[in-house]
Amino acid sequence: MLNSFIKKVKKIHKMDILLILPFILLLLFSSSNLLLNQGRVQNDQITSQESLPSQQSVSTTSYDYEWVVLVYLDGDNDLEEVAIEDFNELELGLGSSTDIKVIVLIDRADGYDISNGDWTGTRIYEIVSDSTSTIASTLLSDEGELNMANGETLEYFIDYCFTNYNSSRYWLNIWDHGGGIDGICWDESASADRLTMDEMQVAIQTNIDEHSRTFDIISHDACFMNMIEVAYEFKDQADYFIASEDSIPFAGFDYAPIISSLDTTPTMNAITLSTLIVDSYENYYSSPPVKYTSLSTINLSIMDLVVQEINNFAGNLSTVLTDGYGGGINAAFIENQFFYNYFIVDLVHFIENIQANSTLMTTYPLLDTSATNLLYALADLIVDNYQHSCYSSNANGITIFMSVNTPVYEPYIQDYLDVTDSYALLDWQSDTLWDEFLDEFYTAGFGERVLPYDVLELGTTTEMQSIAEDEDHYYQFFIPTYGIYEISATIANGDADLTLYGGFDLTLFGFSQLYNPEDGHTETIQLHFQPGTYVIKVKGFVASSYDLTINEITLTTLTMEESVTGSSGTQLGDENDHFIQTYNHYYQYTFDTPGEYYLQLTYDSDYVDFDLHVMTETFIEIDCSEEVGDSDSITLTISESVTYIIYIYSFDGQGSFKLSLSTEPPGFINGFTIFVSTFGLIAIGAFALYKKNRQVKNT
Repeated sequence: MLNSFIKKVKKIHKMDILLILPFILLLLFSSSNLLLNQGRVQNDQITSQESLPSQQSVSTTSYDYEWVVLVYLDGDNDLEEVAIEDFNELELGLGSSTDIKVIVLIDRADGYDISNGDWTGTRIYEIVSDSTSTIASTLLSDEGELNMANGETLEYFIDYCFTNYNSSRYWLNIWDHGGGIDGICWDESASADRLTMDEMQVAIQTNIDEHSRTFDIISHDACFMNMIEVAYEFKDQADYFIASEDSIPFAGFDYAPIISSLDTTPTMNAITLSTLIVDSYENYYSSPPVKYTSLSTINLSIMDLVVQEINNFAGNLSTVLTDGYGGGINAAFIENQFFYNYFIVDLVHFIENIQANSTLMTTYPLLDTSATNLLYALADLIVDNYQHSCYSSNANGITIFMSVNTPVYEPYIQDYLDVTDSYALLDWQSDTLWDEFLDEFYTAGFGERVLPYDVLELGTTTEMQSIAEDEDHYYQFFIPTYGIYEISATIANGDADLTLYGGFDLTLFGFSQLYNPEDGHTETIQLHFQPGTYVIKVKGFVASSYDLTINEITLTTLTMEESVTGSSGTQLGDENDHFIQTYNHYYQYTFDTPGEYYLQLTYDSDYVDFDLHVMTETFIEIDCSEEVGDSDSITLTISESVTYIIYIYSFDGQGSFKLSLSTEPPGFINGFTIFVSTFGLIAIGAFALYKKNRQVKNT
């Protein structure tokens, strides 16, 4: 189990011990309850135990606060920088009210953000009002490194807040990357582990059982989380659930005005606060307008009614399939509003598409009735919804699993139907007939023509392709062996971007989002690949023409005591958002002689930040250097002949680098050089002395 606070001992002078020993003995025998108190940390120092809120049992009639906001802020990944920004937004929004508390569990990563001391563990803070970009809040506990993708971490944080902050209302906000029922809260320090829906549900329910308290609001500031399967997990744990059907921009929720309004009116109820959260999101992304943004509030109290209606609807759809008229259902599916790369659909839009088929409605009046009743239930379920106009009013507030039927998605479909892997123990499949309907739908061969992946062969180039603005083209390719590969799109006109996914679970591996023509006319991703299937997406930023190719590259062999140079854009791009691409530079060297070897990477940190990595030929990392400054270096101790791959990770900015390999440490002057230099200085001195003596004799 996780422990919030480890016993800490203040330094005490020996003479002081003699003076305070009687008091220590008195305290030890006076009350065993003192041993249960937890320490409180502020500015990395222990403050008085009494400064913590009481840990007595929560009273059902008297509360210390109107609202306590629990923010589970997982910044242990490439979102670390924006995690810090949102933390500062919480501080900016908080005023002087003593009726609300905002408690944050924040986990940071290594290498993405260097502000605020660049610590990389997990901490609990109590937010205080502050308008600077520096974290000023009260540090309650430094927890070391916790895995935010572990349900026990969430369970521990909720328990900490329920125990120490006795409030009339609670809002739990979970912040990070999201993937709907695929999971949430990816933790880079824990091998990219993620929090499953069942882990989250168990963590919350454990605290509800222990403290006899539920949440007024649960929200997910993470992409694609407003699935009905996700919301159903919380139906007995909260009153309202807030999330987005689509991806959420890096900036996430607009916390400052939300917390400011709550600070001003701490007695607002849950539906008022929920509306405030959605409205602030709409305001933030409407000026200037940001496409593909949506957010909605779900009334969890009527979820059981929705299940009754979804079962009637799914049962009638199964009847249509059994009768051999599934083509109408497939047509409705094809025309649906999709999200998450054709993985999930807007549920309301799907029902509306079914009802738009007059033949189905005439032939199956019970299907018509069940569709109408389900729409009524969903209208009560979705109590607030913001959607950008780009959706043409088809992003109605909640999605459901109904992916395209392709080889890439087949494992997900099977896991959903079997309730296995990431979907294990999901309640939705156990309590509804939706999975039975989907099983019949896919078994009948439907859903498979919506997103055909063109096959991209290694070493070949596509013909010139035309792509419209906001249109996506998908290509699937297979990597047979470990290797370094470059995916390249030559943009003949316009501007198109590349995104690389894993073929099994559509995990994001890389991207190239240059701003053509300012950054050039070639989009390139260069990475090391393990054997497997991958998917590359070409997106038309504007109407464009392109050709696409993927090739294995031959590694450059380093030469001892010499240097190589290179340049590229980076993962984060420059300060103007240009040069954004995933592009690693790869080299190799076979170390035949035992000894110490020194790799030195230099660059101008005013413009770019590169990192240095060493790995085996099967891509197992041996060492890395992610220093902040103008250089990174690694010392390798070689005991037997081995070949290593050295790669330079392009992290931030845009610029060039120099890489050298040597048997001498950086800045070391070898013995021969010292001898020659010393001998030269002696010779020069001797010659000068000889010349001076001659001048003296001549006078």
